[in-house]
Amino acid sequence: MDFHESEAKFPGTWYKDFHRANLQKCLVNRVLELGGTITCNSRVVDIVVSEDGTTATAVTADGRRETADLIIGADRVFSKLTEILYGRPDPPTKTGDLAYRLLLSTKEMLKDPELAEFVKEPQVNYWLGPDAHAVNYVLRGGELFNMVLIVPDDIPEESKPTVEGNVEEMRSLFKGWVGSTVRTS
Repeated sequence: MDFHESEAKFPGTWYKDFHRANLQKCLVNRVLELGGTITCNSRVVDIVVSEDGTTATAVTADGRRETADLIIGADRVFSKLTEILYGRPDPPTKTGDLAYRLLLSTKEMLKDPELAEFVKEPQVNYWLGPDAHAVNYVLRGGELFNMVLIVPDDIPEESKPTVEGNVEEMRSLFKGWVGSTVRTS
């Protein structure tokens, strides 16, 4: 998939990679710029929309009520806010995939001739193979290198949605693995 060709075919479209923390910082800054407030570590148990539909009130587990014209729930994949608004259960759909996520310093990568190309010629790279795939790209204007390695999920259901990875386990899952490389620019 050539993103430059896509841009030529469909003017005004673009594709960018960004670090989630940068996006969150932009959103926080904009909320504060507009005079909004951010409340963290508050479990919302109900959302009540006003009769005229112009405002909504978030009711927290400790009884606080916050009314606003826009309420954004940023409470991860197991959010209950969607279920509150739908009035029915809406659990996340399991993909059966487990993702190992790594952030590397591009400064360190440039010291290795085999890795330097990934930094000097930044592209989105995919490796597709049996029972696994990988994707990587640079972030933060070339400061960081993001890599995601996907394998079948074997974490027990009762575990947290995010658990600390084990480097040796990850290496063993990819030992001898051969994938086809797809590079996009």
